[in-house]
Amino acid sequence: MADGNGVPEKVAWVLVRDDRVLVTRSHGRDLFHLPGGHRGGLTPSREIAEKAWLCYSDRDRVSAVDEMAFDALHEAGRIS
Repeated sequence: MADGNGVPEKVAWVLVRDDRVLVTRSHGRDLFHLPGGHRGGLTPSREIAEKAWLCYSDRDRVSAVDEMAFDALHEAGRIS
C-alpha cells in the first residue's frame, strides 16, 4: 500500500528488552529487520526464518532504514 505520493506505507513493532531490540530475518535475506510489514497486513510468521535480540553494536546487521531506528533508540538511551 502506498500513500498519495507513491511512498510505501510500512509499520514496525519495536520491542526493547535489556538494551536489545527484537529483530527478524526473512528466508533468503542477509539483513535483519524490525518486525512488521505493509499497513493493513503484517508479515506472517511463516515468512520469518530467524528471530534475534540485537544491541547497538550489531547495527551493521540490520537494514539501512532500521539503522536509523537503532540510532534513535541509542540516542534516547534505550539501547547501548
